[in-house]
Amino acid sequence: MTSLSFLAMLFVIVRKLLFGDPVAGWPSLACIIVFIGGVQLFCLGIMGQYIAKTYLEVQRRPHYIVSETNMIHACKIR
Repeated sequence: MTSLSFLAMLFVIVRKLLFGDPVAGWPSLACIIVFIGGVQLFCLGIMGQYIAKTYLEVQRRPHYIVSETNMIHACKIR
């Protein structure tokens, strides 16, 4: 969203400089609103990743689970 709105802002600026903007105001305002919304979504995604990692760490589960070992078979043989 942020990169798309940044490209739209560049388009609005170039169009204003080259051709003169017939509808002044709303394209730049829309681009700014979408840009800020994209930045907010990006920050929300970072916060979501942090909360997800914190949640998984709080559960205190082991990083791996061994389903079967050779120790049982070694004890039976001896």
